Amino acid sequence: MNYQEHRVWSGRVATRFPTGRRPAAPLCLAAVLLILLAQGRVSKLHGASSPGSEAGQNSKDTDGFPALADAYRSIDRFVIGDTVLVAKGAEANAQGPPRSCDPIPAGSRILAFEENSHFICATADASHVVQSRQHAQDKKRRPAFVRRFLFLKPSVFLVDDVLGQTASDWSARWQVRYRSEPRVAGRQLRIGDTDEELVCETLWPVAAIPQRAPATSRASHFTYQIELKPEAGAAEVRCVRVFQLRRADRDGAAAKSVIENNKGCLELAISTLERTVRLSLPPPGVDAGRITVQAADGEAIIPRRPLPAGVLPHGPQGIRLIERWDRAYRDGRRPAWDTGSPAQDLKETVEAGIVRPCRAVVLGCGSGTNAIYLAGKGFDVTAIDVAPTALGIAETKAQKAGVRVRWLLADVLRLPELEPFDFIFDRGCYHNVRYVDAGAFVESIRRISRPGTRFLVLSLNRDGPPGVREHHMRGDFSSLYEFQWLRDSGIRTGKEGKTRRVSWSAMLRRKD
Repeated sequence: MNYQEHRVWSGRVATRFPTGRRPAAPLCLAAVLLILLAQGRVSKLHGASSPGSEAGQNSKDTDGFPALADAYRSIDRFVIGDTVLVAKGAEANAQGPPRSCDPIPAGSRILAFEENSHFICATADASHVVQSRQHAQDKKRRPAFVRRFLFLKPSVFLVDDVLGQTASDWSARWQVRYRSEPRVAGRQLRIGDTDEELVCETLWPVAAIPQRAPATSRASHFTYQIELKPEAGAAEVRCVRVFQLRRADRDGAAAKSVIENNKGCLELAISTLERTVRLSLPPPGVDAGRITVQAADGEAIIPRRPLPAGVLPHGPQGIRLIERWDRAYRDGRRPAWDTGSPAQDLKETVEAGIVRPCRAVVLGCGSGTNAIYLAGKGFDVTAIDVAPTALGIAETKAQKAGVRVRWLLADVLRLPELEPFDFIFDRGCYHNVRYVDAGAFVESIRRISRPGTRFLVLSLNRDGPPGVREHHMRGDFSSLYEFQWLRDSGIRTGKEGKTRRVSWSAMLRRKD
């Protein structure tokens, strides 16, 4: 077969730094935004890309996300590179020179990214390394190569590759080049010295065992590979590998991994001496997946929560912003904006039949009260928030309520690709983030709406975050939307919603 080579692990991936956003927190968020504005940091966090540009939604650059490259530097002393070889018949030579990448192939489209104190997660569309130019220009084709990469701190790396069909007769090889001869121990390969060792294991498919590749002219390289072909009737192959860097003289076994296939979703548990990480990894495009982290004594380090569906605020400042909003939900706490009851304006709108069951999205959904209410009324609901703990709570509440909601961990100023909705609801998100980037927010709303889409937005009536005046709202939305109403209302906050704050209720309809 004629194999085309695509190298892995040697570059960087870039994007602008977006900023966190959440529902109304009357005092603390205002302070944060004012500090950022005063220090000139808002533009640095959100970057220079124009709102709505393709670069504003994902990255096709190779410079940025330094945490990805930093994570892999620790295994450079053991691994030279990871290569994907694709055989696809007459199309095999259609691709140009091999493309390099770090954990994410250079030039890939970054679909999702999260960086926190416990892990780094990145998902990328790397189709350009396996598709012909003609296929790459066909925007309606499903991604041909999607990589999900997780760095489970401090020393475990997971690489989940899904390679889609690019020709009628094809197969793929995953090769890893080591600097010295690995020691083979069943499904594991071990390479190292008296101080450290790298343990490598192919977890999926379960029958895939790396084999020594034929020797090359570079005798100093030791290459092991697996070759996969799609099963009968399947249009893709999936390869999941785990790498662990560990002290060679440390007591105890290497990380133990258990994997099961649950109707196409891979359920994976990786256990070390310190902790166990549980992952639910559906095929890309179905769902972002879930993560849970437990200490060795069973204490929850990260309760079950979604993995990122879009690019989240990252870098030191982005991490702090997410941390600020997320910790408000931890340890059983409920922030002041989470009253536990659906917004009165939303209930009146639905119960009056002004908006009937349809595809709906809730921005800044928090712990999910409004999203669950809509789902219970027959709406097909997607709910978005930047606080992972809040979404974990929301999922549990939805299960108890017996309703289905699609929960997305994402940034409203940098939404993932979504089909337009018929109804958009926002309680307390817009009146914060417009002071970070009003243009990006309006562009996000444009991307997820279509002519006739209705947008119900509730915001405080005041100057500065959190709050807007009438001229703010009309200036931001009038070019695309007609105002069906803009009237006084009262956002409820505090325990059981006992505090009423002067606010706006605005119903917008996208113009034809």
